[in-house]
Amino acid sequence: MARPRKTQAAEHEELIHTPKSEWEKLLIHVIENPWMYAGGAVFVVLCVVAGLAVRATSSAAAEKTDSAYAAALTEEDPAKRLEQLEAFAPEAGRWTAEAVYLAAETAVEAGQPDKARELFERVGKEFGKSPYAGRALDGLAFLAEGGGDYQKALELYQRVANEFPGEFLARRKPYDIGRMQEKLGMLKEAAESYEQQQNAFPDSIVAGKADQALAALKTANPDLFPPEQTAAEAAAPAETAAPAEAAAPAEAAAPAAEAPAAPAETAPPAAEAPAAQ
Repeated sequence: MARPRKTQAAEHEELIHTPKSEWEKLLIHVIENPWMYAGGAVFVVLCVVAGLAVRATSSAAAEKTDSAYAAALTEEDPAKRLEQLEAFAPEAGRWTAEAVYLAAETAVEAGQPDKARELFERVGKEFGKSPYAGRALDGLAFLAEGGGDYQKALELYQRVANEFPGEFLARRKPYDIGRMQEKLGMLKEAAESYEQQQNAFPDSIVAGKADQALAALKTANPDLFPPEQTAAEAAAPAETAAPAEAAAPAEAAAPAAEAPAAPAETAPPAAEAPAAQ
């Protein structure tokens, strides 16, 4: 029986199913599954479009947030500015910690210490790792000082210095600590704090304030802070004592020099020569 001849269609089918390079195999797979690849392409396009839409929406929202924040900060009336900052804070995003802290400062300016204390405490609790945590703690110390609670203010100022030593704010705290110590009657400690401020931040405005406070403290309490002698004053008593000490041996030596003359006065008279006969 004769072997059947291959038709053109059979040859084409055989050609399609013959293994080729990877690119050719991929092309054949695309030809055989056009809808699958078309759907994949559409999906990719949709993802790109969605990403661009989200980005545009986020950008618009960020611009809106920045505009609202700028509007709140430019409000001159403290009470209105406080209201706007409090309303803005929940949706502030990356600005939340700063907005809450500025709201606290605005509350101080508006004469609302209780609200300011609440907001400062919120910064410490919710944004303890933010750059505003140390400032908020310093704000609480300021409120305590303003309320006359100098002991609490002292403790809070000390916390600022100890818990945030790397911040610029901490470099100015020895002066505030010294002021609270002076108000509490801790005069020696206050003097040490003022001196610490001079050494920690020399040639600064706060160092000048510490120098003035220390001078006033010593002037008002001469018993606790006796005037220090200069090198010349310390050397003067030693120079005046030296001649006095040298004069004492000279006076003691004078009787010794006069002593040999005494026997001459008490010596018996010499024997008279016999009279001539």
